[in-house]
Amino acid sequence: MNTFEMKTVIHFGENALERLKDIPYKRVLIITDPFVVQSKMIDLITEPLTRGGKEYDIFHNVVPDAPVDKIADGVKKFLSFQPEVVVAVGGGSAIDSSKAIREFALKINHYAEVGLIAIPTTSGTGSEVTSFAVITDKKNNKKYPLADYELTPDVAIVDPDLVMSLPKSI
Repeated sequence: MNTFEMKTVIHFGENALERLKDIPYKRVLIITDPFVVQSKMIDLITEPLTRGGKEYDIFHNVVPDAPVDKIADGVKKFLSFQPEVVVAVGGGSAIDSSKAIREFALKINHYAEVGLIAIPTTSGTGSEVTSFAVITDKKNNKKYPLADYELTPDVAIVDPDLVMSLPKSI
């Protein structure tokens, strides 16, 4: 007998981002990289949240290979805002950073269950549906794999509008 089970609910297709206005959370921490904010791609995320009456804050200091110091900055932001859900927007590094930030913040102050919604802007890593993340200790030149079922996003939203704005090389 074969079995396939998946924790992550996937919403996909045109206008999939509209699902954000109906999420069952009021306080949303968006974790992304500077490009998503500078390119105004973030508006595709914040507009449905605003229409849904959600309060949100944005941590946009994610960089490639999820360095430990940026994770620590994200944990501080998480703990000060105390979200009900984290919305990870970007490539594998943004999603991995979001997983690590949420995990470490809740180990410090486990005040509630906090959801995780992953919104990939690239294709390939599959981080939006896996229980793995990788963080980097640049000081000691090491990468640490994190593996835990709790790292698996609850929801993935895959909207082609996010991929269409990328350079052809990506």
